[in-house]
Amino acid sequence: MFHVHIERKLGELSLKSDTERQLLKLTRSKTKAILEKGNLDKIIRHKEALGKIVKELEELKIQGEKDKLQDGEAIEDVQKWGVDIEGEIDEADCEISHLNQYLTEAEARTENEKREKEKILLKQQRDEELYFEKCKLEQMASLGSVSVKSTKAEQAKVSSVKMPKLVITKYDGTYERWLFFWNKFEAEIDNTDLPAVTKFSYLKELLEPHVCDEIDGLPFTVEGYTRAKNILKTNHGNTSEIVRAYVKNIQELPTITGRKVNKIHEFIKNLSYNVQSLETTLGKLSQSLSMVRGVIEKLPGIKAKLVTNQ
Repeated sequence: MFHVHIERKLGELSLKSDTERQLLKLTRSKTKAILEKGNLDKIIRHKEALGKIVKELEELKIQGEKDKLQDGEAIEDVQKWGVDIEGEIDEADCEISHLNQYLTEAEARTENEKREKEKILLKQQRDEELYFEKCKLEQMASLGSVSVKSTKAEQAKVSSVKMPKLVITKYDGTYERWLFFWNKFEAEIDNTDLPAVTKFSYLKELLEPHVCDEIDGLPFTVEGYTRAKNILKTNHGNTSEIVRAYVKNIQELPTITGRKVNKIHEFIKNLSYNVQSLETTLGKLSQSLSMVRGVIEKLPGIKAKLVTNQ
């Protein structure tokens, strides 16, 4: 009775296996046409369908081998029975691998195409920006030309503008030199009738390289000049930092032993410069007066005379 049951079960299993093998063959026959069409979604679905059939066929093969062994068949005979099915499964696995490779390459191509499109779009945007700037400059030049020609009075005004000589010391980036530099620049260049781009050019020439780097990327336009001034004022024009720099200079004055006249004169010169800067430029004389005792201690050779105002 058991033997009859196994035989019937094997018969059903064999029928199912044959059906799955035929289905696998039919599905594989569609692979070439699907790849030629190049529809990635359809290729993915086709690959998944193949994988599902292969999995089902493999489970039927394992179940068949188990049933045959239970029916008492020799291992060699069972192995021979599964050889053809195993071969078809291997071929299907190779085809699935090929589909995976195709999809990977297609994905890479899509990504490359996307990057290329982004590059092209970015270039177009840059070209449009450059074209806009060019048109803007041409329009400004045209308006300037019309303005110059409009009246003799305006022409006289334009011709009367003289290019100032660069007699301003280059700004080195230190806080204590900022106000002196900026006040002079505003008086001699920024407050003149020169075009903003010319003022911008002068400004860059009057900055040491490491300071000029702060504004190097800005465009030579009115807006660029305005932004450059704001950046420099923010980075170097902080009043508390400037006061701190002058105070530090006073605190760091060297101690002068004895009565070395030259060194004492140099000491007083530096002290006066920093004190006057605090007083006249910033109105912060109280900051320096609070350090008088410490300053006197740095001149032990003439301390007594200083205290008695001699």
